[in-house]
This record gives sequence, C-alpha cells and structure tokens, in this order.
Amino acid sequence: MRRGIVIVDRLGCAVVGSALIALGVAAAAWERGDLPVPRGGALRIPWSAAAAASPWWPLALGAAAIALILVGLRWLYSHRPGQTLGSMSLPGSGATGQLSVDVNTVAAAAAAELGSHPLIAAATGTSLIDRGQRIVELELKIEPGAGSLSAAATGVKAVQRDLAQALDGVAFTNRVLLRTARVPKGTSRVN
Repeated sequence: MRRGIVIVDRLGCAVVGSALIALGVAAAAWERGDLPVPRGGALRIPWSAAAAASPWWPLALGAAAIALILVGLRWLYSHRPGQTLGSMSLPGSGATGQLSVDVNTVAAAAAAELGSHPLIAAATGTSLIDRGQRIVELELKIEPGAGSLSAAATGVKAVQRDLAQALDGVAFTNRVLLRTARVPKGTSRVN
C-alpha cells in the first residue's frame, strides 16, 4: 500500500477516534449534569427547525450524501488488492517490434524451481507494485524439521540470479518470505 494512503488512514482513524472519545466524555458529563443543559433536558438547536423547513435543505443533504459516497468509493478504490505487474516491455523494444515478458509467469517459474528443493514444502511466486516499486515476491514454506537453512538459502540465491537474468533490463526488487509449514496434529515440535 502506498505511504500516502497509510498516512491518510492513520490520520482519519486518529480524528474519528478522538471525536468518538470526545462524544463519549460529553455524554458522560451530560448524564452527570456537568454540562449547561439541564439534567434530563433536551438539547435544543434553534436553527434546526428553520433549516429543515427551508427548500434548500433536501438539496444540501443530497449533495452532502453524494460527496460522502464519492469519498467512500475513492477510499475503497485506494485499498484494492495489490496490483500485479503483468506484462512489461523489455529493453530493445522499438518501432520495429516490442519485446515483453509476463512477470507473473517468471515469478511462478521461480517458485516452481524452489518448490522442488527438499527443505521447501511449498513455494508461490507473484509480482506486485508496492509503494511504487516493482516487486517479485516469493513465499516459501519451510519444513518444520528442516534444520540448517543454508542449503535452502543457496537455492534461493541461485533462483534470484535466474530472475535477474530473465528480467534483464527491468528494474525490480526481489522479496523472499519464509514461513514454517504447519506441524501435523499429534506431532511434537520439540525432538
């Protein structure tokens, strides 16, 4: 997710959270009689009756509702799942022809190569755009009793070299996520 979206989300959460806390404190103070409104009395807003009766009120309310719907849709759109890279043009493309590579296919092939390693239970590969960077992500599940990971690390480095060669001229970052495969029920984690 882009940094700007994260900042707006956190700021929005802070504002809404602060407003809800203030509303709760005000409700507690009103219940105790600490606000200038008489205990059990109604809160009166003198201009509300005149505003509700005026002809512009439904239009203003409708415009505010449409604006809030558009803001909500924009917020949802900014939080859509990560965008994949798909096909990318390779250096050497020009007026006579275009060379392209499907980055998801390359990532899946790299994961299949790593999945054949004896210490790796499963591997998946994908490409995505994260904070403006092109990333090839490999997620590896390691067998629980794998022991030393140096042999698997050697295989990962070899696959990373193959990725760099396959995507020669394409700027990308490689990310490897290691996870431990689940231990079957009834099996002890400690040997």
